[in-house]
Amino acid sequence: MYRAIVNWVLATYHRFMSVRRKRTSDEESLLHLRRAAELGDWWAQNNLGVRFASGDGVGQDHVEAVRWYRESAKAGNPLGAGNLGWAYQSGHGVAQDLEAAAEWYTRASRAGHAESQFNLALLYVEGNGVPRDREKAISLLKSASRRLTRAAELLSQLQSET
Repeated sequence: MYRAIVNWVLATYHRFMSVRRKRTSDEESLLHLRRAAELGDWWAQNNLGVRFASGDGVGQDHVEAVRWYRESAKAGNPLGAGNLGWAYQSGHGVAQDLEAAAEWYTRASRAGHAESQFNLALLYVEGNGVPRDREKAISLLKSASRRLTRAAELLSQLQSET
């Protein structure tokens, strides 16, 4: 238990320093972010993945981004699960797999991640990686529409077509 507490304190410190140092030194910020991610901080793991995906302060590496998204998602971060879903949907860093994308979007959606709810709804509308299911798509869009304008627009469009 002591080790877990120490790791949490260190991860929190490194996460804080990665944000603070980003203002002055990208290299130092990345060092702290990586250390927090290695200590198991799911926020840092996801953000490190985002930095690798975008090439922000590091060489762009989608495979490494997927590695960190997966760690974050396995730790229970819905944003990490949503980003992993996107990687599978787009085929960045992994082979494109719409069923896996739907699985990760579903995990993130259950935690209320609006972007994943929207992306999963699109898969249900088209029947990509999941059976076509208009009602499930509408249900997901209702949840996502509280935070995403484009979800509200698509929901309106689907409801007007029935």
